[in-house]
Amino acid sequence: MDHKWWLYAAPIGTPMYSLPKKTSLQLVFVRNIAQELDPDLREIQEETLSILVGRLRLALTRLEGLNVGENGGTRRKLKFAVGKSGLDNIIQDLSDWQARFDPSWLLLLRLGSPIIDVELRKNDLGSEETSSLTLFRKLAANKPMEGNERPHVSLPPSGLAGVQMQKIPRSTARFFQQPETGKWLIADNVLCYSKQHQQLVRENIRTLAQKLSCGDPDRSGLLRCRGFTPSSEQILAGLSSFELLFYAPQQSIMPPKSLRASLQAPSRHNLTQRIALARQFARAVSYVHALGFVHKNVRPETIVGFSQTDGTARRFFLVGFEQPRLADGQTMIRGDNEWHRNLYRHPTRQGLRPEETFVMQHDMYSLRVCLLEIGLWQSSVVYDGDSGIPMPNLSLGVSSNNPDKDSPLAVKARLVQLAEDRLPGLMGEVYSDIVLNCLTCLDEDNADFGDESEFVDEDGVLVGVRYIEKVLMKLDEIVV
Repeated sequence: MDHKWWLYAAPIGTPMYSLPKKTSLQLVFVRNIAQELDPDLREIQEETLSILVGRLRLALTRLEGLNVGENGGTRRKLKFAVGKSGLDNIIQDLSDWQARFDPSWLLLLRLGSPIIDVELRKNDLGSEETSSLTLFRKLAANKPMEGNERPHVSLPPSGLAGVQMQKIPRSTARFFQQPETGKWLIADNVLCYSKQHQQLVRENIRTLAQKLSCGDPDRSGLLRCRGFTPSSEQILAGLSSFELLFYAPQQSIMPPKSLRASLQAPSRHNLTQRIALARQFARAVSYVHALGFVHKNVRPETIVGFSQTDGTARRFFLVGFEQPRLADGQTMIRGDNEWHRNLYRHPTRQGLRPEETFVMQHDMYSLRVCLLEIGLWQSSVVYDGDSGIPMPNLSLGVSSNNPDKDSPLAVKARLVQLAEDRLPGLMGEVYSDIVLNCLTCLDEDNADFGDESEFVDEDGVLVGVRYIEKVLMKLDEIVV
């Protein structure tokens, strides 16, 4: 490929320079390990790379049109002035492609094949990019690390002394400002429900914090983790809890706003904003799974948005890791009878004693309930203004006082009906199909996710591959 087209973008800024460095490393990497990949994962890589080829060809065509000779004078300046918006679009197109490619790229780094490590060492030129990939590889694949490699995330309890925690309305999270640095942080409280599981919970939190400490919030939809610390709040007598601490995005306007509060606000997001939010949210769930975790608490209260000082659209991030667990780790099958939580749980995961162990598809079900609300831009739960008690939105057609009508299967059937009846006219057929597919993802007759035997693999990536194919890539196909 003729590399001179990168040079044409020099007057615009640096994004174009940083993109090919990472992309070229990834392309060489994928080429060298292609024969080791599962056919489904390889097919996704090929489809995603074909999109890149198309965008690069279009970029070359546009940029060649701006290749005016040095003696072009005023004509050359005018042509670049006119073409600047086109160059910005090229940069954005390639950045969007990188965001589309990243989820499947992270799944590659989880594969147990030793060729992954060989290729990382082969491409190791001492660069910060390669070092971060190697670190992520070890964290994502749960590989052993030297003491100096492992991110330090265990913080002393004294770090929260004197801190004034503030609630984020209609959210499980809180926020505060560090007195020493002035930085804003987001706090998630994680409770140990059983003394016998305290050590397990602590280890899960430590592993999650380490993995989230080296992430890219803009691409992942997950805030970068500062660490965790024992909490001084004893929610239940005799049981400990921990605070997971995350950095708020730079240039953010405080306070944050939860998705639940946004859904209840008088102003509505337009179609473009709703599609963008759906993509951010779906990508965040994908990243949680790529890290080898299940979230277990996906709902509008665990999604927080930050407005920016430059006036750009609010960016939303997934928080609310109340019971984080490794996807293949030990689980505590426990639940509650809170109807406003059960609304986002698959019928087999509701009640005090859920029928099934939590798996990634359960997060997908929760996500799709949220995507239904985003598509309708209507909250299924409303909070009483005086008491703050959650109440059902009557338009949902479910009364919290009617046990028979509130049965898990009846609620699910109502959600499916809403998606079938109202979403197509508001969001289009593709979006509606995505929501319906994941609302029924654990049904035996679901063609994409119903056969659990298709997702049994040593590295635990096959369900993530199908999620990328049937959810993320379908969302990316939507043109507004």
